[in-house]
Amino acid sequence: MAERKRVSGAEFLTAYAAGMEVACRLTGMIALPPAEADPGWSIGGIICGLASAVAGAKLLGLAQDQMKWAIGIAASGAAGTRAEFGTMTASLLFGQAAQTGIRAALLASNGFTSSHKSIDGQYGYAWMFSRSPNLAALTDRLGEHYEVSSTTYKPYPTDIAIHPGIDAMLALRNEYGLDSRDIVRIQMTTSKLALAICNRPAPADELEAKFSIQYWVAATAVHGKAQLEQGKLEEIEDPDIRRLCSVMELVPMPDFAWDAIEITADLKDRRRLTKRIDHCFGTLDSPMPDELLEDKFVAQASLSIGRDRAAELASLCWKVDALPDAAILAAKAC
Repeated sequence: MAERKRVSGAEFLTAYAAGMEVACRLTGMIALPPAEADPGWSIGGIICGLASAVAGAKLLGLAQDQMKWAIGIAASGAAGTRAEFGTMTASLLFGQAAQTGIRAALLASNGFTSSHKSIDGQYGYAWMFSRSPNLAALTDRLGEHYEVSSTTYKPYPTDIAIHPGIDAMLALRNEYGLDSRDIVRIQMTTSKLALAICNRPAPADELEAKFSIQYWVAATAVHGKAQLEQGKLEEIEDPDIRRLCSVMELVPMPDFAWDAIEITADLKDRRRLTKRIDHCFGTLDSPMPDELLEDKFVAQASLSIGRDRAAELASLCWKVDALPDAAILAAKAC
């Protein structure tokens, strides 16, 4: 959108924040207690199109009625099921959502209409995607409190429900000098979310491994790190990692939050080592420092655009609010 219409970095950042705020509030309306989500939908899949529509509409300077149309158009195109987790389609959902949102904003800017009751009306978005929507979450303290300030960055390239397990295994290695070859059994007491989404003891490929808590805990035990390299097929087929996956047991703990876990490792010498994580790295209670966030960004972007350009892009992102033309971000990322 910034390439279609010149916008400043400050305008770009404002639009991004508006889209993110809408994404957070829609998630609260659909999925967070007291709301009850339909578990079959991918929350990212059904939320992000509307968020992108708001951001796009903001950049285009749409009037209030046009903004409503854009949201309604995007709501009618919302899609994505959790059945696709662990496949290429799981990643496609987010590109699809971005396309849905941009298309909605452009259509609305040209007078394409939708219902002004697309979200909360009978048979509307809220009631289609949530068993019991919490409509109050959309406007609660709007303008005084910003949900976007509660969002955080992920330190590891996996599903977020796996992160507590990675942290716990890293801690066991660091605190006890743990050697993965000495482990004979691992018990993970974990959240219902991790058990529901990430219980894949024998992932067949890279996509399945991304959503396997067994795989990433095992890979962390073997390598002492959890980066993109550990998600490659040759690592997934590593005999040592496969062995560890086969000796893991997952035990659900209903009162565990998604960012908590307890891991117990039984060793050949009959020692039993236990580590509990109450709040994994990358949460509000344990945030990523800026330097580690930049390191992660540069490492991942380097795989596509090279390290020098990735570092330059990171530098631009830190000062996005001062850029005279936000389109430079797209140019540097290509």
